[in-house]
Amino acid sequence: MTLVPYVASVPGSGQRRKQPYYFHLKGGKLFAFAGLYTPPHPEESTPAPFAIITTIANEVPAQSHRHTPVLLDPSDERRWLNPFFVTPTDVLRCLLPLRAECMEAYPAVNPAVLA
Repeated sequence: MTLVPYVASVPGSGQRRKQPYYFHLKGGKLFAFAGLYTPPHPEESTPAPFAIITTIANEVPAQSHRHTPVLLDPSDERRWLNPFFVTPTDVLRCLLPLRAECMEAYPAVNPAVLA
């Protein structure tokens, strides 16, 4: 398991007719997506597998998307990285949508720019 550090996200910016929004934590703090990562094998030349996990969007990103990357609550980051928390009960609480009151969003650009 890994953390993908982020300051803000503008999902939808590559899609036509969708208003992209700038999402961030209140106060502009760094946040992390929940990710899965397997280090590459030292004797192989294949890239390391990596994935960002998604969940149902809370009320803030739901204005433009039904799903969003799992934005880890800062209090859950250690739990997510702990290799001894491997049962579904241990991990599932980390995969819930982040509380909407922790986030802010506003339109990123005029949608006419994307047309």
